[in-house]
Amino acid sequence: MRCLGKYARDCEVEVHLAYFEGEDPYMHLENVELAAHDADKVFYDGFQIDLRVGIREAIILSQPVTSLCKDDCLGLCPVCGANLNKKRCACEIEKVGPFTAESKRKKNTSRKKGSKTHTE
Repeated sequence: MRCLGKYARDCEVEVHLAYFEGEDPYMHLENVELAAHDADKVFYDGFQIDLRVGIREAIILSQPVTSLCKDDCLGLCPVCGANLNKKRCACEIEKVGPFTAESKRKKNTSRKKGSKTHTE
């Protein structure tokens, strides 16, 4: 969510899970690369299967890494925090590199006669 605004999104997930009795062999390992067929396996212990575990994981994995309110979301101004989808601000943003920006706030150059100036 670049702009931090609320939004609704449909979630349609086709779930194919296989439940196996016993302990998950990968549970105590730190770095595991699962094959596609391993992602659909859910392990259970005891006499009951908790269907919520596999369904919850399938829903979470179906979500995009970055959520946007709309495809052309402009986000927030890095200087003043204004939601750029709703209004433009007077801040200048210079791109320094692909992941960094240098921001400056435009100063109001028009002054009325006799008005006091305020320095930031």
